[in-house]
Amino acid sequence: YQQPAPTQMGYGDGDPFMTLDDQPPAADPYAVADPYAVPVDPVFTPTPDPEPVSMVPAPVPAVDEETMRLYRAVAPLLDEFVAEVRRSVDYFRSRGGDVDVIELAGGGCKIPGLPEFLTQMVGVPCDAYDPLRRLTVNERKVTPDFLKDHRQEFAVAVGNGLHIFFD
Repeated sequence: YQQPAPTQMGYGDGDPFMTLDDQPPAADPYAVADPYAVPVDPVFTPTPDPEPVSMVPAPVPAVDEETMRLYRAVAPLLDEFVAEVRRSVDYFRSRGGDVDVIELAGGGCKIPGLPEFLTQMVGVPCDAYDPLRRLTVNERKVTPDFLKDHRQEFAVAVGNGLHIFFD
C-alpha cells in the first residue's frame, strides 16, 4: 500500500494533516454552501469495532462431556433469553411500572437452576409458576407422577380454561 500524495485540503500549506497550531480559514458568510462538502478531521483515526462480548455470564456447567456438549448448544440461547427478559423488565420500568417477581411458565422452567440464574442475572426474584397450585385435579385420571413432572406444561391449558371467568 502506497500513501497517496498530499493534496490541498484548504488547511496549512498542502499538508492534509493539521497540527494543533493550525487554524481553519474563516468562513465566508457570502459564499455559496457546497452541499457535498464534508468536513474532514485529519486527526481522527477510526478504530475497528471490538468483538462483541456477552454481558451475561453463563452458569458454569458440570465437567462431563455430555453436559459440556449440551451446555455449548444452549449457552447462546440462554444469553439471548436473559437479554430479552432484561429488556422487557427495563421497558416495563420505563413506563412507570415495577417488577416484584418474574414467574416462569412452561416446560422450560424445569431446567435445573434457571430461576436462580435468572434472578442473579436480572436482579428480580424469579420462580417457576405452578398453574395447578389452586386447582383441584382428579388424580384418578392421571398418575401423581405425571402431574408432578408436567405441571408447568399446563399453563396454556389452564389459562384457556380460565378465560371464561374473565370475559
